[in-house]
Amino acid sequence: MRSFVLCQGRAKLSTTSRDGKTLIVRIAEAGELLGLHAVVTGKPYELTVETMQPSQLNFVRREDMLRFLNEHPAACFRATQHLARDCSDSYGVVRTIGLSHSVSERFARFLLDTAADGEISRGRCASAWP
Repeated sequence: MRSFVLCQGRAKLSTTSRDGKTLIVRIAEAGELLGLHAVVTGKPYELTVETMQPSQLNFVRREDMLRFLNEHPAACFRATQHLARDCSDSYGVVRTIGLSHSVSERFARFLLDTAADGEISRGRCASAWP
């Protein structure tokens, strides 16, 4: 099992139901660590990642990531913040779906939430984690 660092590009994180329906959870930006939940818990990945543009990803083996987090309290704290943000994002998706009155309202909210600012970030990979 590995975690991945999205060094360049954007990626769509989604999940699929048993009946084949896909739900986009969020859009990941350059500099983000993907798969941290699976690495920390040792459970299978819960999301599918699909790049949205040419991207660069690097991987970190589970053992290396866990050792790094154990040896570097600041990085462990950042990982906790990352997991808390993922949890908060998931709550937002549930609120949007559960409290929206129509499909068009949900789609409009998705477009607003995932709108790009038009800039391509480069070189954030090295600065994302201490």
